[in-house]
This record gives sequence, structure tokens and C-alpha cells, in this order.
Amino acid sequence: MDGWIDGGCALHMCIPSQQDYRRVTVVGRYEHESELLLTPRTRLREAFDGNAGEPGVHLLTPFVRSDTGERLIVNRGWVPDERVKVATRYR
Repeated sequence: MDGWIDGGCALHMCIPSQQDYRRVTVVGRYEHESELLLTPRTRLREAFDGNAGEPGVHLLTPFVRSDTGERLIVNRGWVPDERVKVATRYR
């Protein structure tokens, strides 16, 4: 990725509201040692049964681009408590 996205718009000149949820492809690696965990977070069950839901965290992980070294924040979403450690997430 060289700073341009589909449609010919330079990343730094795009209107942010028009880029929400747009899929992009980048090459690099997650920087797990710099993750931000927002706790506590619960995931509500589909059929609410009076229980608050399953405990977990909301995970934000920096992603380092291999071409520029630029860091992007990736909103990884909700993760259950038993998968907070990196080694337990990819089974």
C-alpha cells in the first residue's frame, strides 16, 4: 500500500466519514506487546437470561506496516477472558 486507496484518493486527503468500514489491504505485523485492553467488557447473550453475559475485553492492537513502519490501530473487537493472551487466540 503506497498511501493510495481505491478510487484514487490519497489517504491523508480522504474525507474520513466516506472511509468508514472500507476494506483495505496492508502488509506488516501486529505489535501485540503494545495492545490496549479495555476492561471489563461483557458480551450479552442472545437470549438474555438475567446474567450480565460472558466476561472479556475489547482489544485494540497496533499494526506496523512493513513498507513504511507506520503504525495503524486495529480495532479487533471483543475477546473472551480466556483468549486475552496472544498464544490462546489462534487455535
